[in-house]
Amino acid sequence: MPSAGVALILLLAACHGAAAPVPSTPADRACAPALPLLASQHTPNTTRIYLAPLTISVDAIQLGAPALMTAKRGYVNQPAFVPDGSGLYFTWRPVSSQADIWFHDLRSGEERAVTCTSEEEYIANPTPDRRSLSVVRVGKDLSRTLSLLSLDGTPQRTLLPSLTSVGAYRWADDHTLAVFVSDPDGASRLVLGDTTTSSVAVVAEQVGAALAAIPGTRAISYLDNRDEHHMNLMRLDVASHATEKLLELPAGVDSVGWLRDGSVLVASGTRILRATPAVVASPAPAVWREVVDLAGKVDGTITRLVVSDDQRRLAIVVRVDAPS
Repeated sequence: MPSAGVALILLLAACHGAAAPVPSTPADRACAPALPLLASQHTPNTTRIYLAPLTISVDAIQLGAPALMTAKRGYVNQPAFVPDGSGLYFTWRPVSSQADIWFHDLRSGEERAVTCTSEEEYIANPTPDRRSLSVVRVGKDLSRTLSLLSLDGTPQRTLLPSLTSVGAYRWADDHTLAVFVSDPDGASRLVLGDTTTSSVAVVAEQVGAALAAIPGTRAISYLDNRDEHHMNLMRLDVASHATEKLLELPAGVDSVGWLRDGSVLVASGTRILRATPAVVASPAPAVWREVVDLAGKVDGTITRLVVSDDQRRLAIVVRVDAPS
């Protein structure tokens, strides 16, 4: 447990927006004390990240043996590879605590805290210019805003300040963000925001939180959940704001990972499936084919798949139903 002196330094640094000195931490304890109101909002949710080598050919995908990425316990989620493939950012929230951003070096295996505050930061992504990080930051009043940080975690500014209930987001280009906004009554919206003008525009209603950039395009995929019986994967053209249905997702699927060939990966239980969305000229239903079943190789249900920019690694997030 941090000493009183270390805790005081961390709290003062958080209040003044400075990067705090980060002590070493055990696998189940945050590096800064949590705000009680913030910590009380979280229900137990144990997740883990596995990494697996990925080989893609014209007609097949090969996935190597998945390996647990970190010994940290609690909520370990939201992996985001850096563009050069040397590491990835992830969110860590120990039980009864708050979330911070961490970085895992894939070459050395070393990990370091990027943020260490009594407030909460999660969903880190490198900005398109690779000079900063964007995160969702939860304030003392439980507002959820998009914040820009330096690579060492120092706060820089708020992005799209009119949005105070951000649930997820994705960069569409160097100045455009696609943002999932959720309300207390359960309503949800997909918003496009311009970081140069701070203007925002609602482009879809009743959407899921999973947003992804479609490789080789200026388009974002999102989930349409207006039909409670069928979840549809949608495409949003950033320039025109036009949307179109790509395919219907298997039952229980609520996130996707894109490959450069235009196919998409999803997880159902412990199985990873692949399909290629139909094109307008040939609107045949997409056929889901199993890539691999990881039963016995991961210790839970797969909830998220993230493909590295070089398409050589797959990050696999698993929800642990009965953590040890």
